Amino acid sequence: MDRPATQTTVQPSGCPRRSPQGLAVGVALTCRWLFTGAVVVQTLMVLVQPFLAGGSLDGHAAALTAHAIIGGLLVPASMALVILGVLWWRPGGGTVWGPSLALLLVVMVIGQVALGHLHLLSVHVPLGAVILLVTCLLCLLALRGVSGRRAARTRSGLQAEGVR
Repeated sequence: MDRPATQTTVQPSGCPRRSPQGLAVGVALTCRWLFTGAVVVQTLMVLVQPFLAGGSLDGHAAALTAHAIIGGLLVPASMALVILGVLWWRPGGGTVWGPSLALLLVVMVIGQVALGHLHLLSVHVPLGAVILLVTCLLCLLALRGVSGRRAARTRSGLQAEGVR
């Protein structure tokens, strides 16, 4: 007699075996949390940048050094955000806006670092404001989680499978 795939079975060791649907839900939740955590860290890094730039204008050399270091770290962090955004979108149940905005951030952050090194502040400062807005939008999107028709479809599908 075959058992349905959604039913939990007991292995010979006495430990319950997870169903494929339970594993899929665990992967989706992990992808969502990883993306959300990475977006929050990136947002904090971007939020501190204007204050460090202002500190350098006040004559604090350490603030400019920290501004440059964090700016350099934002490039690989943004690239990692694209990968996590795709995982948040496909197995995680998020929207396509997550990886799309993350990819936009990669392009803008690379340009921002180049403009900063060239001391083109007339473009560097406004682009920094746009990066801040896009990063905050991405943070709100990640913290909001899944919504709309896709969320209803996911919830109804999980309820039909007996997963809560």
